[in-house]
Amino acid sequence: MRFGLIPNSMIVLPPASPPADHTPAMSATGLSMPQRELIADSANNVRAYLERAKLGVVENDISPHGKDKVVLEYRGIPDQFRPVPPLGIWRHYAHDADALATIVAESMLMAGTWHYTHSEHDRYALQYRDVKGVFLTRPHFTGKQTIRAIGVSEGYHVDFMLYEGTGVLLLDSGLIFLVPGEPGFKIPIHIVSHHGLPGTQ
Repeated sequence: MRFGLIPNSMIVLPPASPPADHTPAMSATGLSMPQRELIADSANNVRAYLERAKLGVVENDISPHGKDKVVLEYRGIPDQFRPVPPLGIWRHYAHDADALATIVAESMLMAGTWHYTHSEHDRYALQYRDVKGVFLTRPHFTGKQTIRAIGVSEGYHVDFMLYEGTGVLLLDSGLIFLVPGEPGFKIPIHIVSHHGLPGTQ
């Protein structure tokens, strides 16, 4: 088994494309100072990720997964990730009804312990242990398209707008986005709709 520095050019990810929804982000004027500080922290986290991406990624582990699949684990940040503006309507899939209820009550999203996994044709998966935070997608993608990447249930989601200045990275060809942060990191959102709680569609 080989470990070591892997040039980013060897890590094959889909080409990054800009978001198609150009709906303006929400103004942060009415937010509290702690909320504005969280937004500033998210932008700083994006800049830190881009700096770390210059160092390449390190192969950390190789393991079988089931009969025909191999999981390749990396540490570090791939340089294919791109910052994008916080424009448009976003979607976040919650793990269960309790998690969704908390999001709706607080108008906040919180980073969990899940890390980014990119699957290729059900034959191998690239796991990036250091790529963590709040995972986002767009409403026109179904849960089935995102569930393998962000490990959530299809039945619970919230659609929302981000506030101006929120730091966002495009991870996967317009499908998966990330607001970087360690587990427990939160970002404020403006909720448009949600699905999965009693009385919602």
